[in-house]
Amino acid sequence: RFEQRLGESLGEAAAAREKFEAKVEAALQAGMDDMKHMHRAREHVVENLEKQISSTSDMNQRFDTIVAELKPLQQARADDAQHFEKRLSESITKIQTVEAKFFDFQLSQEQSRTDALQQLEKRLSESI
Repeated sequence: RFEQRLGESLGEAAAAREKFEAKVEAALQAGMDDMKHMHRAREHVVENLEKQISSTSDMNQRFDTIVAELKPLQQARADDAQHFEKRLSESITKIQTVEAKFFDFQLSQEQSRTDALQQLEKRLSESI
């Protein structure tokens, strides 16, 4: 009877051990699957970061290119503005000169008329 109980106990212990080993194996497999999943997720994150870094680098290069292209345009605009200011100043000076000459001309015309009227009055008064 003792041997029978011992055999039964050993059988139960063996069954419990197999069950325990199956649980351990399942837990190990689940852990391995989780590790693989986390490794893939980490690789995905790294790939995305590399793409973002590359994209940022490309954008920085494009920005630098645009800035480099805009500098000569900015200088040309400044040069155009200076040229325009110079021509505008010259035009204003010419207009002022023409105005002064026209004013002098009007003055001399007025003076000539006045002189002519005075001479006419003088002749008229002499003839009367």
